[in-house]
Amino acid sequence: QNQHQNKGGDRFFDMNEDNTSPSTCAGSQHDANQVPTLKECRSHLKNEEAASYRRRAATCSHQVLDLLLDVVASIVLYIAYTLTLESVVTVSHAVAATYFFCVHHEHYAVKLDFSFLAFSVVFPLTFLIQSVFSRRDQALQRLVDFKASFCSTALLTLTCDWATKDGSSPTQGRRQLPSNFNAAVLEDFRHLAQLVYEYLSMPSVSNARNVVFVCKQHSTSRVHAMQNEIIKSLNDSMYDLAQHTEVMRHYGFPSGEASRLHQYHQYLQQRFEHLRVLKYYRTPQATRVFGQVYLFILPWLVGPYFGWVFEQTGQAYAFTMTLAGFIFLILLGLLNTHRGLEDPFVPEVTGWTPGIDNVKLEYEFASMIQAVEQYGSKVPGTIRSLPTPPTTTTTMVKNPESMDNPEAVLET
Repeated sequence: QNQHQNKGGDRFFDMNEDNTSPSTCAGSQHDANQVPTLKECRSHLKNEEAASYRRRAATCSHQVLDLLLDVVASIVLYIAYTLTLESVVTVSHAVAATYFFCVHHEHYAVKLDFSFLAFSVVFPLTFLIQSVFSRRDQALQRLVDFKASFCSTALLTLTCDWATKDGSSPTQGRRQLPSNFNAAVLEDFRHLAQLVYEYLSMPSVSNARNVVFVCKQHSTSRVHAMQNEIIKSLNDSMYDLAQHTEVMRHYGFPSGEASRLHQYHQYLQQRFEHLRVLKYYRTPQATRVFGQVYLFILPWLVGPYFGWVFEQTGQAYAFTMTLAGFIFLILLGLLNTHRGLEDPFVPEVTGWTPGIDNVKLEYEFASMIQAVEQYGSKVPGTIRSLPTPPTTTTTMVKNPESMDNPEAVLET
């Protein structure tokens, strides 16, 4: 099978290879013999781990084992998504309603069409799941944009060099910066990443209980106040980054490059605002409420159908109540799937597998800090080791006169 796949890949490269000779190309200015073929370029693309995995996956025993493991894993995840405290309440309520209609089947047994179930519950839940997955994809895209802007800004601020003021060297201007400049820049980027992570990882307070009950409104106000404090600290961090650019310009950094670096700061703020609105604004509250309310009302509306099933099965209590519980357990599983992604940045803590589909915030922001640390390690005089997170932020002196003394700008 591997040989067959390799031959298929070779045929693909043969079909896409440009075999046109220079003599047949009118006005050709290049020698085709100097350009490597696609197969020659393909020889540079090696991944031993992927090749080893493909060899193992091609065996019949490995495919059978993977099939069995996938089935078991799917059953485990199904149980994890459905077996919660709310599922116990929902199934118990559905079984109780079904038992009532089974006992009084002489009066209430009716064969109903289940199409209204799709319109009343399944459609809203499907719409919610589609919307939350779309939000999760948007969150990933916005986070990618923020991460790229963050790393690009840090790379330019920490490593860009320029000519000296006296023109004696074209690449020694950065050495004239204050000795603690790189360390201060590195600390500010660390702190900026920490602030954005804190904002996105704040608990979700947009549930129905936070809107209706006063006791929950206090916690909502507290979370919003903490988020506002984070935004104010983040504004200070952005000011600090702008002041770093001004310090660089004072020591000869070209004005055009400084303008570009300020534009990077604008991109950074814009990307954060995209993440902020995704965190703050959610899917429609009314649609979420309708799905949950219908889930508790429907057992009494479709109960006559289960009374009819009870009659058709020869008054089998076990089968009828199991069928009712299973149907509403599926609906609850769809609702739990939506809840798990309602906030794409914070996992749902009520399930057995929290955060299985959410954005991995800790990993993403840790990789951002790692990139900044790596950039800083390339520059002499930069503190490479990651210190203990500070209890106070590094702030700039908000005094225009301090630009005459760049050392004062870097004070803490």
